[in-house]
Amino acid sequence: MWKDKKTWQITLAGEGGQGLQAVGDILAFCAVNEGLYATYIPNYGVEMRGGVSIAFVVISDKPVASPRFDESDLVICLSERSVKRVEPYMTEESILVYD
Repeated sequence: MWKDKKTWQITLAGEGGQGLQAVGDILAFCAVNEGLYATYIPNYGVEMRGGVSIAFVVISDKPVASPRFDESDLVICLSERSVKRVEPYMTEESILVYD
């Protein structure tokens, strides 16, 4: 099922300073280098270290009409607090990777 997917909506979340914004940027950059379309939206508060940091990435084989989305296909979280922050973006079909 997931191998046939044409567009992936990815949410990365963790504590500020864990490098999730860099990962989101790199994911989008690599997708574009492979000939795909991608958007990356960083989302973090004024507290760059210690606050919850979220990155939204869309990767698709066609132009991305809107970089915003309500439901994630893949959610990667690096802290318990970040899981709670991104719960609204998860569905029963979402893949959650949690460390």
